[in-house]
Amino acid sequence: MSERAAQQSGAGASAARWLKPALLVSVALNLLIIGVIAGFMIRHYKRSGGHSYRANTMLGFARALPAERRLALRPILDEIRRSLRPLRHQYKQTRRAVRQAVLAAPFESKVYETAVAKRLQALVELRKARNTLFVQLNEKLSAGERKDYVEWLRQRQYNRRHGRPYGR
Repeated sequence: MSERAAQQSGAGASAARWLKPALLVSVALNLLIIGVIAGFMIRHYKRSGGHSYRANTMLGFARALPAERRLALRPILDEIRRSLRPLRHQYKQTRRAVRQAVLAAPFESKVYETAVAKRLQALVELRKARNTLFVQLNEKLSAGERKDYVEWLRQRQYNRRHGRPYGR
C-alpha cells in the first residue's frame, strides 16, 4: 500500500510541475486574444471618427475644417441638424412600424405593405431635405474646400470586397 501511495504522490508532483507553465501559457493566450480584440475595436472606432453616422458626410468634413472656418459655418450646420432631426425621428418611427408589422401574430400583408411604403416615403423626404441643405452648405464653401471635401470622401470610402479603404 505504501508503494501505491508513493506512485500517487509522484503523479501529483508531476501534475503540479506542469500546472504553473500551463497556467502561464493560458493567461498569455487570453491576453493576446483580448489585445487583438481591443486593437480591432480601437482601429475601427478611429476610422469612423467615433460617430459613424456622421463620419463620411458633409457634417463630418466640417469637423475637419480649421477652427475659424468651422465657426463661420456653425449656424448653417446647426440649422441642418435642427431641420433634419424631425425627419430622422419620423423615419425611425416608420422603421419601427415595419418591424411591428413583420412581428404581428397574424401577418397581414396590407399592413406590412403600407408600413413599407410609409418607410420609403419618409426616407425619400429625409434624403431630399438633406440634399437641399447640403447644397446650401456647399454654396458657402470655397472651391478649394469643395475639392478638399471630394478628396476627404475618397480617402474614407471603404472597399467592402477587399476589406480596406479605396486607393490603399
